[in-house]
Amino acid sequence: MTDAAVQRRVDSGPSLARAPVSLFAIVMGLGGLALAWRKAHVVFAAPAAVGETLFALAAAVFVAVTGIQLVRALLHSSALVEEFRHPVSVNFIPALSVSLALLSAGLAPYDLAAAGTLWLLAALIHLSLAFLILRRWFGGSMRTEQASPAWFIPVVGTMLMPVVGMPLGHLHLSWFLFSVGFVFWLILAPLMTHRLFFAEPLAERAVPSLFILLAPPAVGGLAVLALDHGQASPFSHVLFCFAAFIALLVASMLGRIFRTHFAIGWWALTFPSAAFASLALSYVTLVPGVETLIVAGLALAFATLIVAALAVITLRALLRGELVPPP
Repeated sequence: MTDAAVQRRVDSGPSLARAPVSLFAIVMGLGGLALAWRKAHVVFAAPAAVGETLFALAAAVFVAVTGIQLVRALLHSSALVEEFRHPVSVNFIPALSVSLALLSAGLAPYDLAAAGTLWLLAALIHLSLAFLILRRWFGGSMRTEQASPAWFIPVVGTMLMPVVGMPLGHLHLSWFLFSVGFVFWLILAPLMTHRLFFAEPLAERAVPSLFILLAPPAVGGLAVLALDHGQASPFSHVLFCFAAFIALLVASMLGRIFRTHFAIGWWALTFPSAAFASLALSYVTLVPGVETLIVAGLALAFATLIVAALAVITLRALLRGELVPPP
């Protein structure tokens, strides 16, 4: 069965069968923004309740989406299997483990032991999913025109794990996961650049995934800071500056994105924006100055506005029965 046929079959099933695993991107966006607001509490003395409320919302959405996917697996297992086989959709499945890692960060101030256990579970699930996806790539069945920024999700997830794992004391596993993710980012980046520069333009539904290009340098910068115990280095400076440039580049594409029809894929804007906001806020304390203050403030405001806007749009689509489009 061709990739297009698989996607048509998923799209034409019952609404529950068409509820994508990419719904976990909502949890990633809320959890990522919660981390940014926790940093804003330290840097700007922002109300602590903002970050904690966002973590609570992320946990509630995680429970809801997990319930939907469990019911979907029981009633429409073929749709879930076909999503796993699709060259683009499969990359959103690790959003489950990324969400778990973010929730473990939210839990850490309240129960360190439980947070550590949850992080280990997230790391093992993510490593397993990333291994399966990368093993498929090594099978030689992929084509250049199938490449999408969504391919970075499994890679970014491994780079994110040290951001949460290092404060919980998981040194060696954090280094292992970061090394795998960082090197594969270096491998994928030229391929993705070639795809975007020289192949056919991305399909309309995939345009919001361009924001995922911001995730590797932003998350990588946070991971390097965590692995270096909060100390800035030339490596972290490079990642921060490169992330700032990519943030400007993808932000300039917002008009193109908002001209597309709303879909869950729009939530791809949120986690990368929140990760960059967290990185920028971290740099305010490491490199104090007007420039870093302005960048951090703008990044936090942008990430917050994006999440707030998409929350309103998503709720409206849900109430209208349009969240999962009709076949």
